[in-house]
Amino acid sequence: MVERVWEVWGVWEVWEVWEVWEVWEVWSEITKYIFAITMQDYQNYLLSLFSRGGFVSRNRSF
Repeated sequence: MVERVWEVWGVWEVWEVWEVWEVWEVWSEITKYIFAITMQDYQNYLLSLFSRGGFVSRNRSF
């Protein structure tokens, strides 16, 4: 009886770990997606600043 419980418990532990791993994979995909979007927005923001000359004045020579 104890062995049987241990088998079930071992399976349950593996299942829990698997569930956590699935959740982690989904979460990492979501965060990658969000990060990509925010980075794209950030690049667009910088580009708009540069194009308007608000960030660096155009007549300044480097």
